[in-house]
Amino acid sequence: MALLPTDPISITYEPPLPVSARDQVNQTLRQWGLPLLPRDDTDRWLWRWRTPEGKFPKRLRKYFWQQHGIKLDPTLLAQLGQQVRAASSLPIPLLLQFTDRFDWQPGDFGDKGSCFWTTRAAARDLIAASGGHAALFYRADTGQGYARAWLVPVVDTLDLDLRYPDWAWVVFNAYGALTLSQVAHLLAQTLELRASLVSLTNEGQSDGLIYINHDVGYLLLPPHIPVPLVPDCVDLGILTSAVPRCSSCGSYLSKDQVQATSDLPELYCPDCSARLFTACPDCGSIVGSRNLLPVRPLPGLIHNVCHQCRTRNYQPCTCCLVYYDPALLSPEGYCLYCRYLLEPGPAQADP
Repeated sequence: MALLPTDPISITYEPPLPVSARDQVNQTLRQWGLPLLPRDDTDRWLWRWRTPEGKFPKRLRKYFWQQHGIKLDPTLLAQLGQQVRAASSLPIPLLLQFTDRFDWQPGDFGDKGSCFWTTRAAARDLIAASGGHAALFYRADTGQGYARAWLVPVVDTLDLDLRYPDWAWVVFNAYGALTLSQVAHLLAQTLELRASLVSLTNEGQSDGLIYINHDVGYLLLPPHIPVPLVPDCVDLGILTSAVPRCSSCGSYLSKDQVQATSDLPELYCPDCSARLFTACPDCGSIVGSRNLLPVRPLPGLIHNVCHQCRTRNYQPCTCCLVYYDPALLSPEGYCLYCRYLLEPGPAQADP
């Protein structure tokens, strides 16, 4: 597996051309009787004023020649170049950090709703164990999280005759201000690789423990690999069968969740643990919520304790059998309420 850079990398992100500007470009091409450009970014076309391959007019001329065998008129190229340049946004300076420590807080990179921090937290353990990383993007001017995505090496699952087999990654599940396509192409430019859109699964499915948004990812391969050799479908090959699951609801458990419930008789997720177990207020031991027993430590106060604490710290009233703090019982073993009912009142006293 190729080592990713460990130090933050300064990059410049140029936001894509607005949809309205893309439509204007295609309208101009239609007026000239020419084929239209893809409306969205693809492996062969990016809606940017400038990329490492050159400015818009140069890339447009190359694209039409390679894809359609058409040599564009210089006048048209100049016209479209002016349109695109005027509609382009200013570049945004970013810092890119690769890490195999997934300890940020959910929401730091626009990923507050990610299931990898809730019901599928164990997925992060598996990604790390498979040699995976997170690509984290920060605003260079403020240091705030901007976007992030997962990177997993997949060379062992590809049937390719790669000259540099270490340089094969798949990127998926982008969150924040960048789309998956934008993240993939920024990574490809930074690592000098080529990004190819693929159908992505893990163990043959996209909605298992390793949940894959929209069933797609981008394969990052060396540019010398011929496009016909790039597969359309990739499986991450991350085994999930050994991951522990909640004994109640069946959800997968992360290492931290397993450790948090290690004192229980079985393994439980946080929700089921809170629902099924609680701490005895007297001794602090964790017991099943249904196994707690009511006692009265003070007049008018009821709380629930474990069986051992009730036997050790409380005594039942001789009459009603409710457990009380021994200090609340009479020498005969009656609680205040039963003593009131059993003791004769003034009208019942002997003459």
